Amino acid sequence: MKKNYKEGVPESRQTHEYPRERKKDMLRTERGNKMIENIQKYLEEVEDRRQEKKVKHKMSDIIMLVFMASLANANEWVEI
Repeated sequence: MKKNYKEGVPESRQTHEYPRERKKDMLRTERGNKMIENIQKYLEEVEDRRQEKKVKHKMSDIIMLVFMASLANANEWVEI
C-alpha cells in the first residue's frame, strides 16, 4: 500500500513550495557562490613556481581543494 506523503502535514503546508524557505536557500547559494568566486580570484594571483611540463592542475585549484577539505575536517592527504 502506497503511503500518502501529505499525511500528517497541515493543509497550509501541503503546497509544493515554501516560498520563504526557498528564498533563503537561494540567497545562501548566491552568497556562497560569490564567496567562492572571490576566493578563486584571489588564488589566481598566487605565483606558481612549478615546472610547466609537470603541471596537471592549476595551483589555485589545488589550494582551493585543500582549503575546502580542511573546512570539512579532512586532516590527512588521504581524506582530501
